[in-house]
Amino acid sequence: MIYHLSINWERVITGVVYSIYRDVILWDTVWNALQGLENLRQHYESSILVAQRLPKDYRQALSHFTHLLNEVIEGMKKRLHLTSADCPPFRHYFIKQVQGPDDPFIRVKARTNVNDHLWWLLEQLQRDDRVEICGLPSLLDETERLVGSDSKQREQLSPRMARALSDLSILAGLQRQIALSSPGGLIASAVPPPELSSRMVETMKPVWSVWQTTMLDMRVGKFGLDLNLFSYPADKRQNAKLRRKCAVQRKIWICFWQRSNVISDRDLALADATMSKSFEVSKRNFRVFSMLFPQPYEGAVQGESPGNDFLRAMTSLGFAVQKLDGSAWLFSPALEPAE
Repeated sequence: MIYHLSINWERVITGVVYSIYRDVILWDTVWNALQGLENLRQHYESSILVAQRLPKDYRQALSHFTHLLNEVIEGMKKRLHLTSADCPPFRHYFIKQVQGPDDPFIRVKARTNVNDHLWWLLEQLQRDDRVEICGLPSLLDETERLVGSDSKQREQLSPRMARALSDLSILAGLQRQIALSSPGGLIASAVPPPELSSRMVETMKPVWSVWQTTMLDMRVGKFGLDLNLFSYPADKRQNAKLRRKCAVQRKIWICFWQRSNVISDRDLALADATMSKSFEVSKRNFRVFSMLFPQPYEGAVQGESPGNDFLRAMTSLGFAVQKLDGSAWLFSPALEPAE
């Protein structure tokens, strides 16, 4: 069977490693671009008026950031489509296409006239004409409403699909805020398309570097040969036996990531943001944060935390909570120490 082939797991695990580093780089890129845009806005705060033309470099920065958002959103939509084809509840909505003798990829085509509300929404997200008519935030809001009110629909989403929808919601919120704060037609014409494309190629170089690095022989296929190697029973009721098993699994993961740590922190340009401030929280909220940041000691809390518990825990630290598009939430530090 293919599950017992090391080369198969080499491809699967390197794909997972690449996707994790890719997401870190993409979000770091969006964050840095947004910070640069905010710095320019503060610099020209007195010059940004409704009746006046925006400063040239600020218009250009807005144009580049808008183009970056559009490209990342398109990539996220494609990722959502690919992950839906992998998801067991949606596999029968796809038809496998004829594969050429030299084609290494499995190509599928979505079926039409499928009577499934959630699937219909996911299809609309892939159609540019529907997104333009309905709006990306509106489609994501309806998707969030559906999966939030119907447990059967929610169970159809795989963790990868849920993560892609969550990322899309954040990006759509950014896109809408930029559109509301600036005249789109003028911003779009501030930079010629060839310059936008060349800047985007330069921006994506770290992602391509990660791709090339992970395509090397990382020799991590052995980690997938034992199908129970990554078993982590976080969804089960915890007892002493399961806690010991989780501790063993964490040691295996540490070994795995040490082997697959293909990029240094310097290459990712990530700052060491170690937090030295201590917060006093209730026992219930402490349990929530212990699940988010598990510690490798006997008796550590394991499992999954409900979304409402997480919102309450963040509020206890002084964050103001605001609902955005889809499944996106905004946490604004109301108190200076919690920042």
